[in-house]
Amino acid sequence: MRDWLKGLGRLRHSLEGNRVLRPVAHWLSAPSIWHVSRRSVSRGVAVGLFCAFVLPVGQVFLAAVIAAFTRSNLITASLATLVTNPLTMPPVWYMAWWVGRGVLGPTTEIRDALEEGPVAAGFLAGLSDASLQTACGLLIFAVASSVLGYVLVHLTWSVTAALKMRRRRLRRLAAGQA
Repeated sequence: MRDWLKGLGRLRHSLEGNRVLRPVAHWLSAPSIWHVSRRSVSRGVAVGLFCAFVLPVGQVFLAAVIAAFTRSNLITASLATLVTNPLTMPPVWYMAWWVGRGVLGPTTEIRDALEEGPVAAGFLAGLSDASLQTACGLLIFAVASSVLGYVLVHLTWSVTAALKMRRRRLRRLAAGQA
């Protein structure tokens, strides 16, 4: 996987040369967003998973913008958003509604409290209880999945590196004894 990500370096040069992207080319030329390291890839997965659940449309663009600002790996941030797609969205939204309903309970008190503010009154008038609960569940999914994704990628990378070093050490010992 790491070699595949490194091979995508050609994408960087094609994006930098794109006429449409010329105004933001200086952000795309930053080496930190293309670097494949444990930290940048972990951050990229966290950013991508967060954006996947927070925004139903335009997730890849939002993940790319946030990855540029947080110096996360741009490719992994964009790919991690694909966890939500047209096939997975109905079950994800149902589970988000279910989780949000469990967390919020009846939302009439919340709606009454929020509608007192002048800014939120018009926006919340159009929301149903189900959409408030779904939004709460999606926010919980976004935070939980991004934290879990960061930790899992970080741990997997560390364990894989330790195993490679151990195998290398064992090969050196075996070659030295022979």
